[in-house]
Amino acid sequence: MLLVDLDSDGLKAVTVLPVPRFQALVTVSGNLDTLAGAIGAAAAQGTRECPAWLEVTVAEDDYLADLPARIEALTAGWPVEVLRIRRQRGNAVASLAAEASETLDELSPHDVFARRLQQEELGDELQSALNERYRAVVASLQATTACSPSPARPAPANRRCSTPSASPFTTRRRA
Repeated sequence: MLLVDLDSDGLKAVTVLPVPRFQALVTVSGNLDTLAGAIGAAAAQGTRECPAWLEVTVAEDDYLADLPARIEALTAGWPVEVLRIRRQRGNAVASLAAEASETLDELSPHDVFARRLQQEELGDELQSALNERYRAVVASLQATTACSPSPARPAPANRRCSTPSASPFTTRRRA
């Protein structure tokens, strides 16, 4: 845009005026592999002086705890500014569909985890890795709680732990 100043003699000055431009807001979505290309395409709409704003929706890899750091690494060096990171869930509300006669008490922790995992769109390799890790965590918790009674839940009288000194609540017999 040009500003032309005229006086009685004619042209006095021509001044270039900056044209206001709205900052681009781009929504990109996908898993971490596809987001790299989408962020590159969105960066074409921005400049160093006026970076494109991004709203990033992550699918499949939404379970990662370090997701913001990974998105930051993907956007490093691009003229973009991440305003929001969303995790796309398989369902808007994470709920377990149960049969009418089935209660949560009737399900094992492994059943609950397997049903919840089925609601996610994950690859077979990732599902089996998550199942394996979950089973290891549950087994370690069960081993720990079997030998660590609490005041609210004392150990059964017929159970003997391999480490009797593991609990501060262990009673000792006097001879």
